[in-house]
Amino acid sequence: MTINPNQLKKLNSLILTLQKQSVTLESVTHYPGLKKDGTEKKTKYYKKAYKEKYKQLSAIEATLNDVIKTLVPHSYPTQIDSLLSEIDKMKPLKKPINSSEYSEEIDLYFNSLLHIQCQISRANGLLPLIIFDLNSMYLDYYDNFLDKQNSLISDNKKLESQIKALQEEIDHLKRKQPQPNSENKIIFTVKKEHPRGGCKLTDKQIERLLLIRAKRGKYADMTLSEAIKSIAQTHRTYYKVVNRDYLSEKTRRRIENIAKKLNIELPEI
Repeated sequence: MTINPNQLKKLNSLILTLQKQSVTLESVTHYPGLKKDGTEKKTKYYKKAYKEKYKQLSAIEATLNDVIKTLVPHSYPTQIDSLLSEIDKMKPLKKPINSSEYSEEIDLYFNSLLHIQCQISRANGLLPLIIFDLNSMYLDYYDNFLDKQNSLISDNKKLESQIKALQEEIDHLKRKQPQPNSENKIIFTVKKEHPRGGCKLTDKQIERLLLIRAKRGKYADMTLSEAIKSIAQTHRTYYKVVNRDYLSEKTRRRIENIAKKLNIELPEI
């Protein structure tokens, strides 16, 4: 059986709560006053005593249900179900079968207290057994948790040792590997070229852009956007060519020579 650290912590807290509830759960005591005391005093006493005991048993019931929720799907002490079944018989109030010499209200709370006493007696008998079993389970879970933790620590240390040995082997192989010299070193170079002075456009593409500027041929009746689109170019490329917006002097001269050949005037730069 396994249980996570949060469940283990919760279980320990619930055991401590049950221990406190068990210590404070005392049997019902009869009215401590005089027999001749008035009905009002007796009613007040039994009513208060009933509410206190009912509240105590309800709190124990809630704690036991929390224990079950914490341990499910794992097993839990069977006495918990027995005690919960007994507490479940507790009703808000038990009406007396026969009226006594006291008032009906006193009889109502007195009779209910006697009924609750059955649950208190049962709780006082079962709670110590439940707490003992829960403590035993907690210790078993805790020991199991520590064993797993120690096993993980041991595995982690082994892994660290293996990684360290592997790193040392890699470093050793690097030191043994011969360094390349000028005779066996292969040098790869990338030939950097800027075709046509850094402009990727062909002479024909430049010529078409210049004809668009001059509105000649089939571009005469087209708008600028239509003409540029027809040759699959962009406005940016168009203006870059027309304005010779290139760093390469060779590219600028090439554009100007094509314009001169076509007798197209370009803007000054």
